[in-house]
Amino acid sequence: IAIAMDRDSLAMSDVQDIGEWDPDDCTLADHTFAGSCAGMAEHLVMFPVDTIKTRLQARPACSSACETSVLHCMRRLMREGPCAPWKGSGTVLVGCIPAHAAYFSIYESLKPRFGVALGQRDHPLGSSAAVAVAAVAHDAIMTPMDVMKQRLQLGFHSGVSDCARHIWRTEGARGFYCSFGVTLAMNVPYAAVMGGTNELLRHALRESGVSETSTYVLAGAGAGAVAGIITNPLDVVKTRLQTQSCVDALPAAPAAAGTSGLATARRATAGYAACVPAPLALMPARPIGLSNTAVRYLPTAASASIAAAAPQLLYTNPVQAAGRIWAEEGWTAFVRGIGPRALYHAPSVAISWTVYETVKHTLGRMRHARSE
Repeated sequence: IAIAMDRDSLAMSDVQDIGEWDPDDCTLADHTFAGSCAGMAEHLVMFPVDTIKTRLQARPACSSACETSVLHCMRRLMREGPCAPWKGSGTVLVGCIPAHAAYFSIYESLKPRFGVALGQRDHPLGSSAAVAVAAVAHDAIMTPMDVMKQRLQLGFHSGVSDCARHIWRTEGARGFYCSFGVTLAMNVPYAAVMGGTNELLRHALRESGVSETSTYVLAGAGAGAVAGIITNPLDVVKTRLQTQSCVDALPAAPAAAGTSGLATARRATAGYAACVPAPLALMPARPIGLSNTAVRYLPTAASASIAAAAPQLLYTNPVQAAGRIWAEEGWTAFVRGIGPRALYHAPSVAISWTVYETVKHTLGRMRHARSE
């Protein structure tokens, strides 16, 4: 009996040391608030990089609006104005607070239990499993926001509410979760790789004498880059599923002298017509915003009614989408945007976990100071 009690005491001490919330350490509210702060910092700081990644991945190589490189995409965004890289950021304000609150709260709840079950404090596999489970709750909240975010990043809608109404009217509730399956297939392994790598790097950095804050930053950056690169092919499939109903919305070259804006719009969409089903390819386009440097397009009223009645989609599910991308564009399509994705996730994870740990420990110290 005494031996059994000693084992139970050791297990409970491990749980409390690892960081599960309790009244004397961090409360559920602390983890929720710290997670919300982490999500806001991560998404808002890194949003322009995510916009570049989305534009590189969204369009097939045969599209005339397809950016050929990061610099090409950056030049187009600069021509569209200073706010162009931030299109769709409003969805982040709506979704990332509850999503990250759930993510970090579930992570902190499960990590100690998995670690104790594996018999080692802060076991990397325990962290991987906890983060993977937390990712499911996170994606259930964020997927509809991400669908709208990516369509707004392509310049297709005037705002979040306009985008939401359009998706509901033309695709129904299913449109908001069209990529949920591939999102889970991407983010669960991403989270597992990121969580385990993050824990391994933290152990190595602490043993080498690196400061705590630097440990959070360096471990998060390394884990984010590794996980982002490994899961990039699935991110390409997810982006295509989420943005396929959008017409070519990126800026085209200015109209030549004596050429009407409508003719320019039709020429700009000619390259895209080769990549879409016939009913969508034949839709006439009309400019909705004309300037010396940027033209955006939407279907005409007639073509919009046709699309609303019977939307024609390139991809019906993740497996079919991956097969079609492979057949039409080859393996290179699956590495499009891999550079911006790595550049996004490295600082993104570093910012998120550093802000989370800093806010969590600050709240804990404030609680202890008040109790003394």
